[in-house]
Amino acid sequence: AGRAEEDGAAAAAPAASPLSSGGLGKAEREELIQLRREVAEYEVEFRSLKNQDITIRKLEKKLEDLQRAGEEELRLRLQQAREELAETEGRRAAEALEREAAAERRLASAELELRAERAGRDAAQTNLLEADEGASAREAAWEAQRQILVDDAERLREALGEATAER
Repeated sequence: AGRAEEDGAAAAAPAASPLSSGGLGKAEREELIQLRREVAEYEVEFRSLKNQDITIRKLEKKLEDLQRAGEEELRLRLQQAREELAETEGRRAAEALEREAAAERRLASAELELRAERAGRDAAQTNLLEADEGASAREAAWEAQRQILVDDAERLREALGEATAER
């Protein structure tokens, strides 16, 4: 602004030119001075506009930089959130797999116990059948011996009855 005022003052001061020395009247000189002042004001205004344009460009660049930085920060946050989600999901999946493996181990153990129980029951049933068959065979043998003894006793009674009758 100081330089613009100096330029304006220099422009306002009549320059030594061939026209100013003798050929111009007072009114024309004043008009020339007025025009030079206006030109100086326009130059100051032009510089101001040029400075504003530069400032606007700088601000636009700064705004673009801030937007890029904001977008980058958002991208980084999204990436971090995705990584945390993947880590959490991975942990949950691992825990689910561990629970599934533990359940499979319990199931296998229960199936093994069930097979052992069935094998024990089958063995006990086989032993009972064998014992029952053995008991039945013993009963049949005892029954056969009893029948033999009953038959022998019957014959002896008959023989005794005949012997008593003959006498």
